[in-house]
Amino acid sequence: MKKTDHDWYSLVEAEKVFDYNHMDFLKLGATGKIKLYALLDKPMSKVNFLNRKPEGKKYEYLITPCFVGISESDILRLYVNPDNQHETNTVMTSSGEWGLTNFDEPIRFYWFELFIMADHLKAIFQEERVHNENQLAKILDSNHPWHSENLAMAVNAWLELYANREGNRNDSTFKPPGGNTKLINDWLKEKNQSIGTTTQEHFRVIINPDKRGGPNKLSE
Repeated sequence: MKKTDHDWYSLVEAEKVFDYNHMDFLKLGATGKIKLYALLDKPMSKVNFLNRKPEGKKYEYLITPCFVGISESDILRLYVNPDNQHETNTVMTSSGEWGLTNFDEPIRFYWFELFIMADHLKAIFQEERVHNENQLAKILDSNHPWHSENLAMAVNAWLELYANREGNRNDSTFKPPGGNTKLINDWLKEKNQSIGTTTQEHFRVIINPDKRGGPNKLSE
């Protein structure tokens, strides 16, 4: 996840910040795991103030622009037909100058006109990170009843060799001296991993991030 530098993101922006697509966000919104918002940029009439009323008024114009939370049922309808423009058919809420408000006037929107709070993006990232760490811990747990030594060894090799390596696999500038295969072979020798020749070949294929040499690439 990239560093967030403002409070609100459109779903188009959120797709770039987080490794999700808009359908993932709509699914989370339809199930209540996140809140999605529409941006109103024109006054809405007959706003019913749920908390306190300005000077005793029951209705007032909503101060815009502001973000308005869309209900789970409306997001679900959008999730089912994501390419269509939708009109809300349930009461919406907004936190404005007068506190939590609720109003009945429908608004129309496409999925790419919805927004998510940056804090919600961070919460999703944190939840997924914890989940991934738990899954990784299971792979490396030698006491797990279904522990695979070769799988754990491959994961450990990748973590040591590539997890924090500068650059990326598509940039030859950052290619290890002698190539990826030599890097992996040296790791096997250093760790004194006594595995069969066939297993070593499979191991190199699994770990090597550069697949341009084909599945049987053993040297570079």
